[in-house]
Amino acid sequence: MKSVASLKSIGFFVTISAYSISTSLAQSEIEGDEYAFLSQVAFSPAQMEQSVLDTPGAVTVITAKQIKDLGLKTLADVIRLVPGFSATQGPFFGINRGPNYPTARRLQVLVDGVSEVNPLVGIVRYENLPVAIENIERIEVIRSQSSATFGANAFFGAINIKTKNPNDVVGTGLTGYSTANGNEWAGYGRQANIIGNTALSIEYKQSYLDHYETYEDSDAERHDDQKSQFAKIRSLTRTESGDTLDLGVAGTIITTEHDLGQSAYGLDYPVASMDTLLTSLNYTISTEKHVISVTGSANDKDWDYRWPTCAPKAFYLPELGELYRDNPALVGAMLNGGPIPPASVDELTRAYGIITNLSNDPESSTNVCGDTAIEYHHRTYTGGLSDIWQASTAVRISSYLQFDYRWMESATYGDGKTTLQKSKFFTNAEFKPVNNATLNAGVFVESLGYELSNPQFSPRIGLTYHFDDNNAVKLVHSQGKRLIDGIEIIDYNQVPTYFSEPVYGSTKQSAFLTYAPLYQDEDHVETITSTEINYYYIQDSFEFEARYFVEALKDILNYQDLANIPTTDFDRDGVDFALKIRISDVTIGGSVFYLNSDSDEPADYNDYDFTGGSIYAIKPFSNGLLLSAGYYATSPIAFTTGETLSNMSRFDIRLAKSMGPVELEGMIRQHHDDYNYGQYTAGQPDSGKREDNTELLLGMNVEF
Repeated sequence: MKSVASLKSIGFFVTISAYSISTSLAQSEIEGDEYAFLSQVAFSPAQMEQSVLDTPGAVTVITAKQIKDLGLKTLADVIRLVPGFSATQGPFFGINRGPNYPTARRLQVLVDGVSEVNPLVGIVRYENLPVAIENIERIEVIRSQSSATFGANAFFGAINIKTKNPNDVVGTGLTGYSTANGNEWAGYGRQANIIGNTALSIEYKQSYLDHYETYEDSDAERHDDQKSQFAKIRSLTRTESGDTLDLGVAGTIITTEHDLGQSAYGLDYPVASMDTLLTSLNYTISTEKHVISVTGSANDKDWDYRWPTCAPKAFYLPELGELYRDNPALVGAMLNGGPIPPASVDELTRAYGIITNLSNDPESSTNVCGDTAIEYHHRTYTGGLSDIWQASTAVRISSYLQFDYRWMESATYGDGKTTLQKSKFFTNAEFKPVNNATLNAGVFVESLGYELSNPQFSPRIGLTYHFDDNNAVKLVHSQGKRLIDGIEIIDYNQVPTYFSEPVYGSTKQSAFLTYAPLYQDEDHVETITSTEINYYYIQDSFEFEARYFVEALKDILNYQDLANIPTTDFDRDGVDFALKIRISDVTIGGSVFYLNSDSDEPADYNDYDFTGGSIYAIKPFSNGLLLSAGYYATSPIAFTTGETLSNMSRFDIRLAKSMGPVELEGMIRQHHDDYNYGQYTAGQPDSGKREDNTELLLGMNVEF
């Protein structure tokens, strides 16, 4: 309760300050402010261009100019500007208030409209997105429940990344930077030309990042280095009739030391290799009342890593793993000598046979060593048709139909091939009955299979009312349905280990601990009901947003929480405050947020409190100098179990000097990043820190 009271005090202070400051601001048109966050146009929530004030949901727009002037180098840096989002430098940054840590698999992420959510395990590897931050035009972050727009994986919102149009970047662009200690560097190049009626751009980037300094397991060799390469070719052709054909091929290759802690039996840390190849097309036809697009994409992702492992031979007895899948508590009692838990006659009989076999094998306690492997290869093919219809001066309707085909092959999940088909339909109507009101109504329909059997409906309705030129209020109510996806329909999770000599008759066995039972029910549907109210105040060069939301979640799968509860229900509520002030040519922006999550059953990682915020200032000078500073921080995510997760703070000062086509930059950055995944890794504590690390970064940008 103390956190809520403190945040209310912060909100009251921000509101009073906003009122007093706004009365003394210089009189200038806010539309000319390149850092305005409310006077922006957003496309994502309703799939049509709308004012941020009129969209059905809370939207934060981060522009290319903000990214450049604040010296943001990664998507994690950008996300820190968004209220309610957490971003550490670990592999799972971008957590948006979600349960099932650490993967936050209920957040949709798109690059130019193509989903980057891993369809197998439902996560996003942000460092492996097929996009370079140097070529991002804008990032629209929907902070509201967004199933009614993007379906299953948008329970808690969406991040929609839009890259720059090749027509807007004709010429050569070069960017490079490095920290003085060499723990982070990148080099990027882009060439764009116009050939006839086609604009063509080519990009290439290499980067390196070393995440943390110290670890709880005190392994001095654990540097968690990450190296990546990115390349993209994009063409945009305009026909004589005004139609456009947009084609793109992008690929990334990344290798990274696995940054989870050492397992109880591991001898070394794996180096993961992740590849992505994305091919996309968009053909758009514009008429007087319609904008029609035909879209398609092919997204191919591979993830492979191996590491040496040694464990007692008994751990690889297949019968032990099969019993563990059926009754983990019984196997624990067998190995640790505890009391016998509830078990069926068949399970007890199997346990007796296993004990007999192991007692007759003198080598059962001898360590055997091999290479443990996690590997999967999956492809997602999509095809869709969309339309934005200007039905009248007061009514616009957007809609699209999409079909997905997913193919996965893995030696880890299911030990074979799995396919999944989905069909999706979305429609949203914008109605302006009077000049000062906007009504949005939309629904998303999703089904496993193409025949639309057992469809699930995710409806939403939103109303914005402008009291006057300065004050507006928005009310949004939605219900999201999430069909199970990816790993949730796989038969089992069984990580294989490869041996040079047969173990129990085979050179490929799995330790019993990796026989993870997965939730299997193709008819299972998760549900979220959300209501939120937003208040907006705009006057001259001042913008203020306040938001309160309440959510109820039902039948949420918990296989990833290790909570030993198949499903759980919980309620969440939270508040966001954001403001932007421009005094003469100085821009000051910031935000604070608070989130509370309460589970009906005290399940790990679903009960927590979370606070955070950001503040930044940007000051240009007449001689080509630009000075900016930013501070970002989150509290530890405090679970009811007593554990905490992912607190961070970061302070940046950047000075840039423009000299014609060349811009030089210098940054001083101070980090405090801390993550803790508790007992996630085979019962071993796992945490990493980059503690109060101050570093100097030097860079150069060239455009000609």
